[in-house]
Amino acid sequence: MTLPPYWEEPTEPFIRAPAVVLTAIGLLFVIHVGLALAPESYRSEVVEHFALIASRFSAFDQRAVLALPTLITYAFLHDDFMHVTVNCVCLLATATPVARRIGTARFLAFCAVTAVCAALAHIATHWGGTQPRMGGSGVVFAMSGAFARFMFLDPNQPAVWPRGTQPLLTRSVLIWVVIWTASIVAIGVVQATTGLLSAYPDWEGHLGGFYAGLLLFPLFDRNRSWLR
Repeated sequence: MTLPPYWEEPTEPFIRAPAVVLTAIGLLFVIHVGLALAPESYRSEVVEHFALIASRFSAFDQRAVLALPTLITYAFLHDDFMHVTVNCVCLLATATPVARRIGTARFLAFCAVTAVCAALAHIATHWGGTQPRMGGSGVVFAMSGAFARFMFLDPNQPAVWPRGTQPLLTRSVLIWVVIWTASIVAIGVVQATTGLLSAYPDWEGHLGGFYAGLLLFPLFDRNRSWLR
């Protein structure tokens, strides 16, 4: 007897996300679990060498040059299991459509560039600070910024697929920017006034990542209609 289609066992994977996104999430968890199980002295050494510390860049000397890799490596480290879990869940949701649109190589380059931009935003707003910054949330917010450039319909463009890169000064993009900017700043106000979530990465880095994704995504997009 042949069963109707809706009774057949599904053959699709449980999580339909690009391999690069799932690999990145797995890597973040492996790194965090490994550090959590390692001796505290070893974890302290890793944080010292790979976390982002703004004071290292307060002078343009050899120390700043040696610290350049931390503009990216900080994104692989997290404060605790809650931090890495929230970032990975958000990364799964936000990075999947971006990776599908631009492909693996461009996606990895986009992640690296936006991680650096989020780090620079942190350094600029915490000049001389000695508190280590860790976490990939700046990249997660960059994915949210990238959404605005291709997830919405532009009434001035023909209804074709895939959609072209949406110009910056369109109504849907501007509304998206206002909503996210207000939300990120509100988180910063809550952190500053109540101390809630103060142990987690700064909102300035989030804002830097978001605007990096918003403004730089067209450089990585396959459909470069952004020049018009």
